[in-house]
This record gives sequence, C-alpha cells and structure tokens, in this order.
Amino acid sequence: MLALIHRDGLPLVALLLFAGELGLPTGIPIEIAVLLVGSYDVQSPLGILGSLALLVVADLLGSSLLYLAMRTSGRRVLLRLLRGQAAAARGTLTDWRRRLGGHDVAAVAVGRVIPLVRMYVSIGAGLLDLPLGTFLLGALPAAIVWAGIPLTLGYLLRADVQRVIRAYTLISHAVLVALPVVIIIVLLAWWVRAGESARVRLRRGRAVLGLLVAVALATFVVRSALRAAYLSNQGDASFPLPFLVFWLFVLAIAVVALVGVAVVDLRSAHRAKPECEVSPRRADADLAGTLIWVAALAAVGVIVIGLELHYPAL
Repeated sequence: MLALIHRDGLPLVALLLFAGELGLPTGIPIEIAVLLVGSYDVQSPLGILGSLALLVVADLLGSSLLYLAMRTSGRRVLLRLLRGQAAAARGTLTDWRRRLGGHDVAAVAVGRVIPLVRMYVSIGAGLLDLPLGTFLLGALPAAIVWAGIPLTLGYLLRADVQRVIRAYTLISHAVLVALPVVIIIVLLAWWVRAGESARVRLRRGRAVLGLLVAVALATFVVRSALRAAYLSNQGDASFPLPFLVFWLFVLAIAVVALVGVAVVDLRSAHRAKPECEVSPRRADADLAGTLIWVAALAAVGVIVIGLELHYPAL
C-alpha cells in the first residue's frame, strides 16, 4: 500500500480518505497516507493548499454521504450493518452537544477532529436529524485540521518522513497493547474501591495485586528457565545450574502461594461480615497478615533483582 501511495500519490489518498469516511477498510491509517502525500507530492507551500483542497473535498463528500444515508432511506440498512455502533454514535454526539452547551456546529467540529469518533459523529448527526448546513459548517473546519496537520508535517519533515512513520507505527502498536491493560487495571481498581467495607477492599486489593505479581513472576520463571537451558546447551559455563534451579524453584513456589492467598482473599471478601461485627482481634490478624504478605512480596522482589544482577544474560 505504501508503494502505491508513493506511485499514485494524491488521487489515491483522496480516494482512501473518501472510503475511510464511509467506514470502509483502507489497509493503512489515513494520517500516514496524508503524511506520505505531504512528503512525496507536495513541492511548495502553494502545493499544500491545492492538495489540502482536494483532501478536504474527499473528506466532506465521504462524511456527508454517510450523514445523508443515515437521514434518508438508507438508515434502516445501515442500522442493521452497524448495529451497536449506531447507539454509540448517537451517544457520542449527544455528549459533545451537552459539553459544548448545545452548539451543534461546535459539537460536529470538535467530534470530527478526534480520531476514534469521527465516523460516529457523521452517523450521530444523521440519526439526530441535524440540518445539512449545520453538519457541513462543523465538518469543514474539522476536515481542514484533520488533513492539514499531517499534510503540512509531511512537507516539513520530508527528509525524516520514514523515521516519523516508524515512530508512529511503534506508538500505535504500543497503544493497542497498552489500552486493554489500562482498561483492565481501571476496572480492577474500581472493583476494589467498590467494596462494602475497608476489610473487603483490603482483601480484594491484596487478591488483585497478588494475582498480577504471580503472573509477572511466572513469566519471569519460565523465561529464565528457557534462557538458561538454551545457554547451557550452547556450552556457556557461566551458569551454575543447581544454584539457578534452586531459586527458580523457590519463585515457582511463591507463584503458587500468591495464587492460593489470592483465592482465599477472594472467598473471604465474598463472605465478609459488616465492619461493625469484626472483632479487634480479627482486625489485628488482618493487619498482621497483610504485613507478612508485603514482606513476602519484598523478599520475592529481592530474589528476582538478585538473579537479574547475577545472571545478566537472563
């Protein structure tokens, strides 16, 4: 796809932009395609204006066609195809209208600038029967910003455009990997905070943290064992295997213990009594157990750091 853009340039990217606004897969992020056009095809500041005009027209045609389809007889067909996205689109635009004090033009303009909700705004505007003029007044400045920024950056950074693309790709992949992890952590934190009492929250928090540490520790043990076996087979004499195997075995036991404590904590949190019914002796036992648990985690951390320092090849 990158080779096609380098060869065919602006017309192909305008077509990709039009298709992307209709929700069709393009095989490449539109921002990267526009960045490449700015690097390969634009030769002067005046050329930026001409290229931008074509890209803005493609953006408006695609988004307006989707908007009009949602307002006319194509609504029923598109609702079946989009299913759950239609409700999300309506909610997205409604939220932006509320945040911006009911200003429809501003809601469309702001929503159409944000990467993940651009298409939703077109769908939502059609479902909410916004006037065509209102939609276009909001979509026009958004299209200029959306196409103009990567186009100008491509022109200004054309000597380093490949490095920019590699950096963008790495960041995109990192975001795709990190986003589910962040969502899971946020949900777990909310679940811990939603506990009915401090004791329940303590149990839940200890269980969540223990399971996360157990997963990370199990990954370290497996990776270290495989790496040590490989280096030993290669004849590397720097690995005193009995010593390493002993500590990896200790860490494996720690993994099992952490999972076991987490299971007990989850069961205890589920059957926990109200705060007023917990005796002082029981509360002291919970505190002592937590301190021992923290000390055990610290000991495991020291062992892992020691192995990393003693065996850099791991």
